[in-house]
Amino acid sequence: FLFIRNPLNQVKIRNSNDNNEIIIIIIIIIIIIIIIIIIIIIIIIIIIIIIIIIIIITITIIIIII
Repeated sequence: FLFIRNPLNQVKIRNSNDNNEIIIIIIIIIIIIIIIIIIIIIIIIIIIIIIIIIIIITITIIIIII
């Protein structure tokens, strides 16, 4: 009985470890995706701000010229 139980226990432990590793990997992937999304959003915001600044500058230049 002991001999039978031990391999089973080992298998269970291995499975739980595998599950933990999978969960950790999934969490890491999610974090990386979130970071990438945040970086993309920041870049988009910066681009929008630059575009707005350029538009404002050109409008003021046009107004000054007119």
